[in-house]
Amino acid sequence: MNKLVEVLGMILCVLGVMVIAGSAGDCDGKCMEAANSLVDMWIAVGAGAASVLLGAVMVWLGRGGGKV
Repeated sequence: MNKLVEVLGMILCVLGVMVIAGSAGDCDGKCMEAANSLVDMWIAVGAGAASVLLGAVMVWLGRGGGKV
């Protein structure tokens, strides 16, 4: 069970970083009308950061962190 939590945490971390990297949603300035607004971008960044944080906690717990 710990290995499953660890693997799911790693997947969450990777997907969160991908969301943060693609948060602007633009296409090199050639189509600015299709780009995200600042609010949409910060919502995506927040969701990606929360995913990375949750994934990191899951990896830590999966590897036996928090045991007394």
